[in-house]
Amino acid sequence: MGQTAIDGVEGLNSAGEFGEIDGFTGSRQLMWGHVLLLVCAVLYLIWWCIFFRPNAQVKGGALRVFGIACILVAAVAGIAGVVLECFGISKLSALPTLSAAAGRARSVWIWPFAVGGVAAYVILAVLTSRLLQRPITTELLLIVMWITLELCALTMLHSSGALGATAAIVLAIILLILLIADMACYLAYYHLPPMPAFVDGTAPLIAVAVFSAIVVALLV
Repeated sequence: MGQTAIDGVEGLNSAGEFGEIDGFTGSRQLMWGHVLLLVCAVLYLIWWCIFFRPNAQVKGGALRVFGIACILVAAVAGIAGVVLECFGISKLSALPTLSAAAGRARSVWIWPFAVGGVAAYVILAVLTSRLLQRPITTELLLIVMWITLELCALTMLHSSGALGATAAIVLAIILLILLIADMACYLAYYHLPPMPAFVDGTAPLIAVAVFSAIVVALLV
């Protein structure tokens, strides 16, 4: 049986031999997906600072045009990044891994993450709106979608061998901490005066940027 490995990715192909193409493509797609999410977060942060800082009065001129351009490019980069990550996850999930316990090739399912993400959103939406009286806004959906996508990506990267167990566990713990912090910011936003609310709004964007940068650094 021949064996090859690129980016630490190893998997049994349909011919019973170790293959590299799917794993390489999947990990590269996830890396570039995180690059685009990093760009999205930075541009979104610039737009936020231009239009939502306390006492901001941007009525026209070059600054307004620049701010609008930032949010438009951020939207495109964010959507492209998510799509690219989904392609990468799909590639890696289809790449069989060797189950040490069962002694046979297997692949990792994606659907539990999708179901878990939907369930988490419904539960958080009910808890925050009915029990905590917090209006439901798009930010909650974005938080849950981002955390779910990243957990799925980490799982696929680890199962394919592109990411070591220690790195995957540490990143998963960081994601859990960021989820708690993001939810705290989400709940506190409408109860804060202008300047603290502005800072509160920047925190999740900075978190996405920093986490994406870390993942990119690990996959380069």
